[in-house]
Amino acid sequence: MSVRRQTAKWPQWHWPVGIISRLRSNLQQIVVYSGVQGLIQVANAVTGFLLVRSLSTADYAWFTVGTAAMATVNILADLGLGSVLSSVGGRICNDVSRFSRLVTTVRERRRTFLLLATVITGPLTFWALCRNEASAQLSAAILLFVFLSAMMATEAAVWLNAAKLRRQTKIFVQAEATFSMSRLALTSLISYASPTALLASAATSIAYCLQLRFLRQENKECIENSEPSDEWASEIRTIVRNTAPLGIFSCVQGQLSIFILSFFASAQAVAGLGALTRLSIIFVCLGLPLGHFIFPAFARCESTKRLVTVLLATYSTFLCLTVAIFTFGYFFPELLLMFLGDKYAHLTAELVLFLAGTTVAFIANMSWGLVFARGWVRHAWLSIPITLSLQILLAPMLDFTEIRSVILFSAAAQIGSLMVAVGLIFRGLRTHSDSAMATD
Repeated sequence: MSVRRQTAKWPQWHWPVGIISRLRSNLQQIVVYSGVQGLIQVANAVTGFLLVRSLSTADYAWFTVGTAAMATVNILADLGLGSVLSSVGGRICNDVSRFSRLVTTVRERRRTFLLLATVITGPLTFWALCRNEASAQLSAAILLFVFLSAMMATEAAVWLNAAKLRRQTKIFVQAEATFSMSRLALTSLISYASPTALLASAATSIAYCLQLRFLRQENKECIENSEPSDEWASEIRTIVRNTAPLGIFSCVQGQLSIFILSFFASAQAVAGLGALTRLSIIFVCLGLPLGHFIFPAFARCESTKRLVTVLLATYSTFLCLTVAIFTFGYFFPELLLMFLGDKYAHLTAELVLFLAGTTVAFIANMSWGLVFARGWVRHAWLSIPITLSLQILLAPMLDFTEIRSVILFSAAAQIGSLMVAVGLIFRGLRTHSDSAMATD
């Protein structure tokens, strides 16, 4: 009797069709997004370097002061509302009606904060411009364009954040491209015609106007059909109360370098620091995935394991990349200074310090972005006394008439901020883990 030997067959395994199509769609989105964002950042970089090269030292100093003022107003107009939109919106972004009401509520609150920020910042900016030898009429004109830009940028920021949460990548990219390309076109005309700080500020305002017009058209239904709601009033008050002191402090710290140089040094020093900050476009490009993909994804994480995985991947990746950028700048500073032109070619030592400080600032801001995405803002105010203590210890050893000293002074603030942010992340993870165990 013959026994037929049967050969065992391994079961064939296939990827589910749904997963393949979803992976293909996500990959296509990332590739398209990365390509367009690359073009946008190239446009931003070219715009910045055109301004550095074409404006006189005095004009670039005035433009730097105006840019710092706009950044200050934008920070003061937020004071935790961005964290509200991320943390609350991450939970309800699939509910169109509630999400629209949340966006409208945040917009209304930001308008109120914007008005207060304008009243506070206006006189200080006017003084800084006059201190850097701008006439009263020119200072007032630059200030007008600065606050027009801030007003439009404040509302645009809400719509852009909402688009990120709802994964409306196309709208987000088109809005960013509208601003960047229009600003590049206007700056190119100014650079080859009659470059001045006033015209550069006007170009920025027009670009923001075009961007906001596009965003309002895309969100017309939300603007017309939703009203502010008190549904999240308690959560908004809690987050704003915890983050407002830190926001105000960070706002002051972020622009302190410009005001210190305006008081102790000359317009040339202000322009030099402003020129160096143009090189931070490298870190801006590096951080694009954070705001557009990682922070929203971190806000949507539900399990502790997933939170830890995202954290470890984020820190390991961006620590390696930022250290690589600093190393390149340390060994080849002349290659980076080449983009700024001959007027700033002597800032070799300042460049190395600037890159080191910007590396620490990048990791600190990344950490705070993760904190705000989850709303882990309790005890965030601890950053204030820790930072002030470091700066008080460092101040007697510095000469504030030099750019190098001002960069070191600002870096001390970033070190203190990073320490607190990392502590809040560990605390948030522990709280989330305890809550998950209690639920199980």
